Amino acid sequence: MQADFGTLSAMLNMWYAILHKGSFHWRDGRSHWCKVRAIREVLASKPDCKWMAWIDSDAYFATTESMEAVAAAYSEVDILLPQIPRPRGYGSAPNVTTHFMLFRVSSVVQHFFDLVWELPRARPEVAGRFLRENFYDQSVINLVLNGDIKADLRGLRVGYLRMEDFGQYNSRMVMHEGGLKVEGFRRLLLHEVFVRLCRCHDCRRSKMWRYWHDRFGNSTCSLLDFSIWSGGKAV
Repeated sequence: MQADFGTLSAMLNMWYAILHKGSFHWRDGRSHWCKVRAIREVLASKPDCKWMAWIDSDAYFATTESMEAVAAAYSEVDILLPQIPRPRGYGSAPNVTTHFMLFRVSSVVQHFFDLVWELPRARPEVAGRFLRENFYDQSVINLVLNGDIKADLRGLRVGYLRMEDFGQYNSRMVMHEGGLKVEGFRRLLLHEVFVRLCRCHDCRRSKMWRYWHDRFGNSTCSLLDFSIWSGGKAV
């Protein structure tokens, strides 16, 4: 089977949403910034849920544990982001990645993503960096959270997740294969799909599942997908 990793990870992430009685939204995207646009659109629609999660298509939920339990462990935060350890000599400011984000549905979080979206347009010193380097949404988020750019965060409370649990190839909660995708990663996803398909009757009845099943053998799926979870009731 030649299904690409984006199709396979979408299947796995939808299985996770179904398992927890939530729902799954998938979006085609042509740049890293599509995730910020999609998140802003959903938050602006006032979804009837308390928490949402974003997950890239080169990552998947490797656990059956609930993200609601993760959120409860960080009860005093608005957004949770995986933190990448900095090498010695590079300072102690947090360095986050955005392949996975867990956040409250609130006006404070909505303001934060609006701010991230608008900064490259509103601040020349931010926009200019696009001309000199690969400057992604993650880059702007790190600038804002580290205070390199002064911005009103309206009291946003940030929690940091361990990469050992949420960001590596062998992570316990969310597995992520950044950079170039090797064939071994696709084969791992394929194995996970068939193992879980055997256990999930609801998945096989889903129209979206059948849609992706029909796309097996198609290698044109986009590199980004978008998943929303709410712990029992999702958008």
